Amino acid sequence: MEKFQFEYELLDGGWSKARISNGEQTAEMTVTCLSQPLKEMVTLACFLLSSDEEGASIEHRINREIAFADEPGGYILNVLEDEESVELPWDKPEGWPEVEERPPIMYEVWKYDSDSIWPGQAHEVRTLLFVGECTIEEFAQAVHTVLEGLILKHGFAGYESRWMAKFPLTEFAQLSAMIGRTDLAISLTDLTPWEDSGETRFEDSDLTS
Repeated sequence: MEKFQFEYELLDGGWSKARISNGEQTAEMTVTCLSQPLKEMVTLACFLLSSDEEGASIEHRINREIAFADEPGGYILNVLEDEESVELPWDKPEGWPEVEERPPIMYEVWKYDSDSIWPGQAHEVRTLLFVGECTIEEFAQAVHTVLEGLILKHGFAGYESRWMAKFPLTEFAQLSAMIGRTDLAISLTDLTPWEDSGETRFEDSDLTS
């Protein structure tokens, strides 16, 4: 099965570089902070992992579009849930909590060209670049790995100064708990990131097991 590969690099002045691949095809993106794909992706990952008892029915999970806006135009990650596919048990990372088997998700990567940075505008032209398939857990782990790497590299203040937006701490802590990183989730609740200054880089022991 093709997997979901995700990389993200913060630049300066509210710009970043993103890379999404299905293992065979890749989209290289330049992204402006006028869109917030990281926050949207971590929120979606939590939503997809949540149980039906928490109010997340399959019908409401379908068709999630996340914009990686450039100026103008940009890219779209469209995350779908494939209700017909059946995924055999996969090798979970050590420490991953036991959960009921979930169907895999399909995703599409589109490029859109328009006079606006926002998708869905008049006269917009969309081009489908590629599609992929992965488990919900693989998607969630890829998003978590990117966010953890960014905060370890830049610190909270460094993240905000580069991206011109605060780190999605609440959502990241929730995702950490949901994927079994309870040690990380607990340590995050003790941090006061907006009092951080400069390029503080937390020790690995602060954010990892």
